[in-house]
Amino acid sequence: MKLKPPSKEEAIQLILKDQNLLRRPVIIKGDKKLLGFNEPDLKKFL
Repeated sequence: MKLKPPSKEEAIQLILKDQNLLRRPVIIKGDKKLLGFNEPDLKKFL
């Protein structure tokens, strides 16, 4: 996927089939984004 990422619609279909493809939570603060739960990173981010 890194070399040939799916289109938005293809990505949605893949996530609907395998929800583990989506890393949660997705946190956006200003122009920074944090994906997935990692407590030390989350504490630094917030």
